[in-house]
Amino acid sequence: MIIGSGSNILFTKDFEGIVVKNNIKGFRIDDYNDEYSLVTGSSGEVWHDFVIKTLDNNLYGLENLSYIPGTVGASAIQNIGAYGVEMKDYFYSL
Repeated sequence: MIIGSGSNILFTKDFEGIVVKNNIKGFRIDDYNDEYSLVTGSSGEVWHDFVIKTLDNNLYGLENLSYIPGTVGASAIQNIGAYGVEMKDYFYSL
């Protein structure tokens, strides 16, 4: 079983297998101009930390999605959204 941060997992009995927690971290601004920014976040990066890093770099738009539990890798699968902002409107590729 491969997990991100494990914030949505509850074991109700013993699990007979291997659990792999994704700790692949990274944040990089690949392209930046007046029209758009292309930012790469590694799949194990904590989502809230990723949002904070975008704000630290004056890249706005994801701030309504702060404090949502999980990882960058899971954000596309979950299509997270809050307060009128949805991941699908900012997502490019996985």
